[in-house]
Formats: sequence, C-alpha cells, structure tokens
Amino acid sequence: MKKLGLLAWMGLALADEQEWPTYARNSMVRQATSTGGSEAGSPDESDQIKVFSTGFQVSGSASGDETYGNLGKKSGCRGFTEELRAVGGGAQYVSDIYVGYQKFSCILDTSSFDLSIIGMDGRGFVRSKARFHKRFPNPHAETKDIIFSSGPARIRKAKDFVALVKNSKPSQSCRAQQCPIGTIVKTTIAELQLDDDKREYDGVCGIAMGPKDKSQNRFVSQMDVKRIGICFQKDISKGGVAHWNYNAKKKVEEGFKFSTLTVVGPYWAMALTNSRAELGTEQLVLGCQDSPCLTVLDSSSSLYSLDSSSISKVRQIMGERHLPCDESLLEVLPTFCYTDENGNSLCIKPEDYVYKMSGDYTFEDIPAYIRESLAFTPQNLPNFLGRIGCRCILLIGSSTEKHMHILGMPWFKSFWWGFETGSSSISWSRHDGSCNAPTDEAEPPAVMREINPTKLQPSALAVRLEYAKKSAPQVFQAAREQIGLAQFDSDEL
Repeated sequence: MKKLGLLAWMGLALADEQEWPTYARNSMVRQATSTGGSEAGSPDESDQIKVFSTGFQVSGSASGDETYGNLGKKSGCRGFTEELRAVGGGAQYVSDIYVGYQKFSCILDTSSFDLSIIGMDGRGFVRSKARFHKRFPNPHAETKDIIFSSGPARIRKAKDFVALVKNSKPSQSCRAQQCPIGTIVKTTIAELQLDDDKREYDGVCGIAMGPKDKSQNRFVSQMDVKRIGICFQKDISKGGVAHWNYNAKKKVEEGFKFSTLTVVGPYWAMALTNSRAELGTEQLVLGCQDSPCLTVLDSSSSLYSLDSSSISKVRQIMGERHLPCDESLLEVLPTFCYTDENGNSLCIKPEDYVYKMSGDYTFEDIPAYIRESLAFTPQNLPNFLGRIGCRCILLIGSSTEKHMHILGMPWFKSFWWGFETGSSSISWSRHDGSCNAPTDEAEPPAVMREINPTKLQPSALAVRLEYAKKSAPQVFQAAREQIGLAQFDSDEL
C-alpha cells in the first residue's frame, strides 16, 4: 500500500503542517494578531480576546446566540443547547443528527473531522431490520478505509441533507442540503452490527476542523457552527450538553471563568506543561516539564491517556499497596493536573477517573482491544486490581506516544470546553458537575460511580498512531508530523 494511501486509511492524510498553528517555542503566552485592519475570517478589533482581572480570558462579541463570536458576522445557524445522552452504561455520549430525512444517533467526537453514518451496499450488512443511510449508494463512488477507536470501517463518499436536531426535530437554521457524508458500508465494529432496537449509536459526528484546504467540507462548517461547547455531567444517568454556537459573553455572565488557548495542529489540541500528580501537599512531576506536551481533547474516548513515562510514574504512586475498592479510595489516589499557556491549572480528581464495573463484569469480560488500551490491569497492579472481588477500574489509558496526552471523557466531567473554529482556539472553565457555572458552595462528597467496562472506548487517535507505527517508519513519522506531534520532540524545542 502506498504511503499516502495508508495515511488516508488511518484518517491521517492531512494538509501540510505549516498551514496549522504551531507551538510558539519561545513563549507560552498566546500572541494576539496585530494588523491594520481585519481580514476575512479574522477577529475584528471589538472581538479580540479580553483579559479579566481573574486571569482568565474569553473571546466573543456582545450580541446574542445568533452570532458566532470572533468572525464578527451573523451565523445562519442559530445557537441552541442539545442534551447529550449517556449510552453504553456511561461509556459514551451521543448526539442526534438528521441525515437524508432520517434521525440517527452519533458519538460527538472532537478528535475526528467528518460525519460517518451506517449505510449499506450490495456487499455490506445483512440484517433483518435496520435503518441505513442510502441503502444502495452509488457503487462507483470513491471509498476509503478509516480507523475508529473500536475498529476499522470502509466508507463510501456521499452527499445528502443533514441537520442538527433541536427539540427532536431538524433544526431550521443548522442544516445543509448537500453535506458530505461517509456512508459506512463495511465494518467489524460490534455496535454497528446490531439491529436498530439494540444499537445505541449509528455513527460518528466528527467536529474537528481537519486540513484547512478542506475545512469548507467539514461537518461543522456545513452546519455553519462557529462555536460548540461540550460538557458531561458527573452523574452518568443525566448525560451531558452540547451548546451549538454558544454566546461567550452570556457564558461569562452566567459565572463561567474561561481560559482561552491556541489550537495546535488540525485536531482540538493544546500545548500544556507541568503534568503532575498532587496528593495533599505533595506533588510528583509526570512530564511536560522542560517542554510542553501535545494535549488532545477527545470527547469520544472513555479514557484519560498518558505517555509511557507518565504511566510508569503513576504506577510508582500506586506501589504495592493493598488499596480499597470503595469511596475511601478516592481519598488516597492523586489529583492529575496541568498548567496551561495562561498559567492556569487544570485538574481532575479521582472521582473523575476511578469507577466500579457495573453488574457482574470483571476484567476478563472486557474486549481485548479495550484491555490493551488500559494502563492499569490486574496483571500490573495485582495488589489492587488483581485482588479477588475487586471491581474497580481506572479510566487511564496509553496514548502510545511520548509527549502526547489525550484528555477523554473524565476531563469533560469537571470542565466545560468551548471550541471556536473561527479563531482556532479552545476555551475552558470549570462547571459545577451538572454543566452549570461553578459556584462558591462547598462541593458535595465524592462518590464512586459505576460504568460498563465492556463499552469503554480508547482514543481513536492513539489507535491510528499504533497502526502507523506497525506499518512502516516513514509512514509513522509522517503521521506524527501531520498531527503536530513531531514539533514536541525535545530536540526540536
């Protein structure tokens, strides 16, 4: 297989790296653009980043939800809030989407670019009953093979009517008549093999922007979405929130305190430093100390994924102790933190990454592809996870790459994340555990919740890089460069 073909197969055939924002090696301060006038697609002076006395930043205009912030013009897609459903026993969060005048459910994914929905062709799926996109798409249309977190899929390119869903109906403003779609015509993903009454989602709604030269074809561009806010509630049964084309000023008025960061590369990724584990007054440096790490936000992954060096240091913290598998465990495990480019700390507590396995599940019930992605198992933590009757699971995985950390579902349970396509920026603020603005009230006691371990999703980006590593050295290096990871190598900083 040719180099480019394999990269496309892994969903990694991107535009040239120089087209994307790169980490500013000589400064951790975001540089504001200084021009004599505003270019198309750049912020107007009145919409530049505003610095508050709290030290946090937020960008946005003073107008209502019909605006999309930094671009300074009206959006056809009027802002609204959508409730996300927790599925897979709390392992994934799904959004609704209309495709071809049928309603589907998709995993809302900040680490992929496109809309891919289950379909069928003459050599594809055979089921007694199922809902498809274009049951028999054009057999001459181009196909490509891509990798999702739970397995490979072959998609056939198509175009059709697509709309976001507002109040259970197609949005009247967030829609496109001819939106590019990847029709999944062949896959080994178990969930997509199920009939409608058993299937919990039908595809993936990728909301990253991808290569700039193709940004106009992306799902978010076609929907005219310039901003999207995402958070998950700590209580799995209550799901999460997607706020399409939210108004940044209104969020600040509600009490959110944002720190706004520069996007690095084609994914929703940041340059963070000082990765550390905090326990009481003690701190242990995990990584990203002398130079920053590429830190990717992945709303589709159930795991918080670290590089191998960081995982080894976390294992040292665990040691050979006989740790309990109950609420008292939340008091003896560390809080994980980073420092962002504005000097603010992002931290998650044990209650965000420690769960009990629901039902009668054990580690032996977890599919192999998930077990292989977990950093901690009964084999490497026998005095804790290997003890008879222990049902605890740590939602910590391997990113597979040095200097790359992936912030999955656990990081959306404490933080409200805003993704701005116009300014290529990410804004974050703490929320109260229910996706509302944080308050000064004391936090409720930490609770250890349950999750279905057989439905966990590793990071698709980590899986794709692992495939690249196994293929050929030049393919692997090209993949690292194209996602923006090569520039974080210590000898290049």
